[in-house]
Amino acid sequence: MTEVKAEWNAFDSNETRQMFFPPDQSVVSLQTFGSGVNHFIKFCGLNEDGFVVTKSKQITALSAKKLDAPILTKKSVFSINLPFYKCFTDFFYRKVTFGEIVISWLNQRDLKELVVGYRVLINGREVAEVDNSHTEYTFTKGQMCREYKFQMQALANNEALDSVVSKPLVILWPGIITPTIYEVMTTTGNSIKIAWNEPFTSKDVTILGYWVSIT
Repeated sequence: MTEVKAEWNAFDSNETRQMFFPPDQSVVSLQTFGSGVNHFIKFCGLNEDGFVVTKSKQITALSAKKLDAPILTKKSVFSINLPFYKCFTDFFYRKVTFGEIVISWLNQRDLKELVVGYRVLINGREVAEVDNSHTEYTFTKGQMCREYKFQMQALANNEALDSVVSKPLVILWPGIITPTIYEVMTTTGNSIKIAWNEPFTSKDVTILGYWVSIT
């Protein structure tokens, strides 16, 4: 036997591929027909005239499947502390100086041995990579009334099997935008009259009053 020929095809393809290598080579890499596909492989030993002198039994091998993108869920959105208003959420009421958004995702149990970590993106920019023991991420650097688009990517032990980036989870940071103050005409002597536009607020915010400071 002077040469070994590998032949393989796939369940959903009529194409048959071949590769030749020396008989003392014990490891070969075969080009797949795609991820998550059954491949049928057999090896033949050839003599110097190219005739088959021995052949193996057919082997069935399933090529590795690309990871699915994580599914994001909104766990909780906490409030920002400002005078004269309070924020409520679906989970509990909390009054804090800074807010936070906690996102969580489902672990891919059937492919757990392939998943080595997760990449977190906010508004298209990578902000963190966490290992496969994590299923949530806390974001604390938001600005009031600004939308944040969260996305995830599952990372595999083989980079080629990394998932696509998940569909975005869009969350509005709760709060209120400071109104614009302007002067209006007045007919009263020794006085100044000011007014302001109605401020934009997130749906969780109720305005209870205004505080005016004169310096």
